[in-house]
Amino acid sequence: MKKICRRQQVHGHPRSQHGGSRRGFAIITVVVMIAMVTACFVVLAEVFSYQIKLTNSTIARLQVDLLLTAGTQCVMAHMTGRNPPIKPWTVALPTALTKKDGRLNIAPIRMKPGKMSYTLTAEFAGLHAQHVLVFRQIAGRWRLIKVSIPQSLAGRSGMTSQ
Repeated sequence: MKKICRRQQVHGHPRSQHGGSRRGFAIITVVVMIAMVTACFVVLAEVFSYQIKLTNSTIARLQVDLLLTAGTQCVMAHMTGRNPPIKPWTVALPTALTKKDGRLNIAPIRMKPGKMSYTLTAEFAGLHAQHVLVFRQIAGRWRLIKVSIPQSLAGRSGMTSQ
């Protein structure tokens, strides 16, 4: 019979009976823990990615709203004389906006004498929105009487993605 020295024994039994299963369990535990940590990092990366996309989308929507507000002010500034503009025009925007496909177009529509409407179209970073401004001439001055969002764009604050 083979002699086993004390160092090779665990609780009086040879190591070969217990050591292999303990080592295997430890390896499996380490692999499972590494997989769990990796899964946590993947989930965190997805959450951060979603938050970045949401933030960028919110910024783009706000920018489109600001462009429409600027367009309204631009039209109002042009409505000072007896004869308001009757040709479409594009509002010049800063380079920072045009780099992200920013555009602001204004298209006048004469409805009848003493009443004008303008369609404002704003685009930025793939978002698109329109407003219709209606003016009426009252006591020789043009007054903004109505702002509307076309029915086709009424969902989601009047914005659509291109």
